[in-house]
Amino acid sequence: MSEKFKARYQVNDGYAGPARPQHFTIDSGDLNEDMSDEDLKTFYEEMVEEDFSQRITPYAERTTEFVVWAREQLTKREARSGITWS
Repeated sequence: MSEKFKARYQVNDGYAGPARPQHFTIDSGDLNEDMSDEDLKTFYEEMVEEDFSQRITPYAERTTEFVVWAREQLTKREARSGITWS
């Protein structure tokens, strides 16, 4: 058996479509001899979370367009209410 385990997970983002599995490896040296099955499950889940936080990063698009839209909305609101938004 290999001394590295090929871990796999998927991101549940609510979008339909083909699976987009993510992969990383866990080295056997990262395991402790006294780990129970529950400890091992927790360790695996923590490793998945760590890989996710390292590699899956959201980024905003259309920021400039948002600012233009938001300013238009605030200007309209200001015109209706007389309140100045800064």
